[in-house]
Amino acid sequence: MVAYSIMSAQAATRTKPVVIVGHKAELVMNYLGDKADYAIQEKQLGTGHAVQQAEKLLRNKYDYVLVLSADMPLLTQATLTQLLMAQMAHSGPITMLTVISDNPRGFGRVIRNPNHQVRAIVEEAVASPEELLVKELNAGVYCFTATWLWEALPQIKLSPKGEYFLTDLVEIAVKAGLSVQAMTLPDPMEALGINTQEHLQEAEMQMEKLQALLA
Repeated sequence: MVAYSIMSAQAATRTKPVVIVGHKAELVMNYLGDKADYAIQEKQLGTGHAVQQAEKLLRNKYDYVLVLSADMPLLTQATLTQLLMAQMAHSGPITMLTVISDNPRGFGRVIRNPNHQVRAIVEEAVASPEELLVKELNAGVYCFTATWLWEALPQIKLSPKGEYFLTDLVEIAVKAGLSVQAMTLPDPMEALGINTQEHLQEAEMQMEKLQALLA
């Protein structure tokens, strides 16, 4: 899965990806070899903390930072390129990927204000009954303006679960009066994150369909 993810990321950015590793890091690094650079997350303290580990490798080198998870093998180069281009044309610090689906799969809900602007991401575990009805879901893929990202990450507060969540950056940006832009995928399947054997089977079936179309 990580091989598919970094292949799409590298094709979109034309840059060697940074893979953040922690649990069984050596296995991942041995498998990928020089296809990626590596940042070590010695303690798993959440997604915000994970991205911070890449700061030394990326800060002052790039204008934008694309963040995605390694368990999303169906994301395409075209989608990631479109996300990057959208952020390059955006006045705010964040462009995020969303999907519209009746099957939330545990994704956070994207909450918008009356003007349809992104206001917050609410994780499913803490969402109210009304928020759980929202069908726009956070796919967990972002493009950030780099200078803003590195300054904002230390502002994330420790959650009750003892983690620093990357999703809190949306609230930080909104409170500062900055724009958060959402790009919605037309096909929710592309943002499938694999957390179970069932998800893996779904992804394999989708890949077989795509290969058949290309044959």
